[in-house]
Amino acid sequence: MPFQETCRMERRVQMLMDWETGAFSVTELSRRYGVSRDTVYLWTLRRQSGAGEWFADRSRAPLSCPHRLAEARVEPILAMKRRYPHFGPKTSRSPPRQSTRCSRRSTNSA
Repeated sequence: MPFQETCRMERRVQMLMDWETGAFSVTELSRRYGVSRDTVYLWTLRRQSGAGEWFADRSRAPLSCPHRLAEARVEPILAMKRRYPHFGPKTSRSPPRQSTRCSRRSTNSA
């Protein structure tokens, strides 16, 4: 018996083709394809939305980072690092005559 190799997108399309036949319930499809019922409902909603790439994976990256430094604070730190490349985060953190103080870790990550 040969191995059956399928990718996630092919399995999603196959799952929804099985759904459209009406021969399977959501519970049967979720057991058959090894996903939760919520996932089956999610994919049926995406398919019904009419989007062209409904079956493709979507990014899981966060839309924002709450602890990220503001751009106005990053630029002076980067300018200081460019001007004094031998300074580490401790020295770059408190540049002379500038009011852009922030933590050592934030300075290092900028």
